[in-house]
Amino acid sequence: MVLQVSDSKTPSYSLNKRSLLWLLMTLLIMLTLFAANSQRHEIMSSSQLQALGYVELHDSVMLETVQLIDTNSAFIDAGMFQGQWSLVFFGFTFCPDICPTTLSVLNRVKQTMGSTSPQIIFVSVDPERDSAESLKNYTSAFNPAFKALTGSLEHITAFAYQLHTAFSRGPGTVDYSVDHSVNIALINPTGEYVGYFRIPHQSESIVKVLQALTQ
Repeated sequence: MVLQVSDSKTPSYSLNKRSLLWLLMTLLIMLTLFAANSQRHEIMSSSQLQALGYVELHDSVMLETVQLIDTNSAFIDAGMFQGQWSLVFFGFTFCPDICPTTLSVLNRVKQTMGSTSPQIIFVSVDPERDSAESLKNYTSAFNPAFKALTGSLEHITAFAYQLHTAFSRGPGTVDYSVDHSVNIALINPTGEYVGYFRIPHQSESIVKVLQALTQ
């Protein structure tokens, strides 16, 4: 009679090896997720956001009525703010300092972030002097990708109100100024106004906040 001795060690060794491999892979995934979440939480802490000049609204504001005109004289509604992040700044082409300074900062943000940059929108608070053509020439001088909007004073005021932005025209009929808020509003891809960047505007700080919020 011939006794057959089965080698029970080989299957056991193979099984233990596979189990160890799966365990190591699971641990690696868990550590990666933990590190990513920890980094995200640190970047998005309230104290850090405030230190970078960003103020997050306690209650976001859904944009509802938007009736404006772009530089191609096309009608613009709230759909413009769907599907992508947006940075919105109010000003006018005759603005002597804060507007060109802010648009220069936003240009650096656009260049730094490249294809991941939010759309950057300049809204005129001086529709009497800022035509669609003059707005296009003005914003293109800073970055051809910038978008500009205008419209009736009533519709601009209604849009600005939703973004907690105020402006008022000074005295004069031709050579006048317009006082306006200098915050940069941030709108998320669902069309909600979620926060703003206060002055002084620093492109490096804006980029850090955007990368944290949009990753």
